Amino acid sequence: MMISNKALLRITEAKNNNGTTLDLSFCSLSSIPSEIENLTHLRFLNLSNNLFSSIPIEVFKLKNLRILDLSENLIQSIPDEIETLENLTEIDLSLNHIAKVPLEITKIKNLT
Repeated sequence: MMISNKALLRITEAKNNNGTTLDLSFCSLSSIPSEIENLTHLRFLNLSNNLFSSIPIEVFKLKNLRILDLSENLIQSIPDEIETLENLTEIDLSLNHIAKVPLEITKIKNLT
């Protein structure tokens, strides 16, 4: 797994500061390190403009996440695990290749 120095630096900064925001946009990522699961205070995660073909499984461990931006990737489907992000209020999946949105997404009560 190749993670850019820019992405590693941003993850480390967020971890050290108990950050609520992490911007990993435009980092040419196709995966993210599992350490991201330790960012328990994270509220906003920007993974836009990368090379993700699916939503990284590590994202589903971020229970306090409110806003998730996965726009402009290569994502083809949304897994049922999306419902585990019960505090999510906003998700951007625009400009991907998603054919079908699962019913599980409707279980996220605060999603607008």
